[in-house]
Amino acid sequence: MDEFLLTPLVAAQPTDLLNMLERRYQGNSRIICTQYRIQAWRERLKPTLDEEPLCEAILDRIVPAAQIVGIGGEISMREHLRNVKIAEKGHSDK
Repeated sequence: MDEFLLTPLVAAQPTDLLNMLERRYQGNSRIICTQYRIQAWRERLKPTLDEEPLCEAILDRIVPAAQIVGIGGEISMREHLRNVKIAEKGHSDK
């Protein structure tokens, strides 16, 4: 899943997400890419009182077995690549 929780989940999306995670829960790998730390996922899921169990079920199927690979940096990947291209162009002009 790319850009996980980039936008808030609406309507049937939380239930659909849980169903998808449930189907892949045992013995299958998932790769989740996101701009948010795991600590912010609960807030990004925006649970109401009625959605709290659903939020917890989603997180319970992702977080306990997660292997986290963090990519740090002060600038976005796109900005970094743009800077690399500019630097390479500058070297080729010489």
